[in-house]
Amino acid sequence: MWVCWRILVHAGKLKFLNILLDILELDPLNAPAHVVLCNIYAARGEHIEEQKLRKEMGLKGMRKVPGCSWTHTYMEEFISFCFLPGDNLNPQAAR
Repeated sequence: MWVCWRILVHAGKLKFLNILLDILELDPLNAPAHVVLCNIYAARGEHIEEQKLRKEMGLKGMRKVPGCSWTHTYMEEFISFCFLPGDNLNPQAAR
């Protein structure tokens, strides 16, 4: 369902804020939608709404999933590496 909404957003057919509110109505535990909505509220200066939503996320036990960066390199064959925030275990992290 989330992918369908994202496609509509990128197609410019619906307003993003309304879509996020619809997603949260359909899936109240959708952490990415909560995070994006918090960011929209913050960007618009609606800090009270942002704080309410973050508090709601905390009460529901929701957390933002850390992002992952991918890089592809060729070392005798193509290899993909994934890096998470604070990743010190991957030997390619220093590059």
